Amino acid sequence: PAAIDSLLGQTLRDWEVIVVLNGGEAFDAREYPFVRTTTTTGPAEARNAGLALARAPLCLFLDADDYLLPEAIEKMTRAYIDTGKYIYTDWYGLRGGEMQAHQVPEYTQSAWFYEGQHAITVLLETAHARGVQGFDERMRGWEDWDFFVKLAVSGVCGQRLAESLLVYRQDTGTIREKSLANKDELLATLHDRYAAFVTGDRQMTSCCGGNADALLRA
Repeated sequence: PAAIDSLLGQTLRDWEVIVVLNGGEAFDAREYPFVRTTTTTGPAEARNAGLALARAPLCLFLDADDYLLPEAIEKMTRAYIDTGKYIYTDWYGLRGGEMQAHQVPEYTQSAWFYEGQHAITVLLETAHARGVQGFDERMRGWEDWDFFVKLAVSGVCGQRLAESLLVYRQDTGTIREKSLANKDELLATLHDRYAAFVTGDRQMTSCCGGNADALLRA
């Protein structure tokens, strides 16, 4: 798979790989003896299953159809060390054999109440992902949006790395289309869940950078 092959090509080699089988094409683990695998159904369940098995202090969610450019993890790790915030990047969209660059906005904590700001593929402290109980398996889509809102309100904020380091294959997979089909239901769920923060009845925790040096020495 392209996702794993892109990890093999990384300039930073200190990583672990957990593959969560969630339907789709068969995966021959014998070709990748360093990979740990588990099986589940649904995108939220798959990410939670991988998160539960993670041993590393930092995690990155990479969908099977997508892949990273060779310096992605190294550059994202350096940015994390500098800021202590989770790191997201610009990305390339691949459709019909054509590659198009996409820039994402600079991080704004409150913007997550109104729209998504970046892809699911971020470099994040594993403890922070677990601290917000991962992804909501009850949602019928946009569980990644909900996940980043939970991080934002708890004071775990992001930092944009203004380089396109992720390739997102836009003409494969059906999850995005299924989420759009449930758009009204999902928007209502998110509105009800976080309305108190939007109105100011509840306050978000201020963004904090964390202690990246201490974490990486652990």
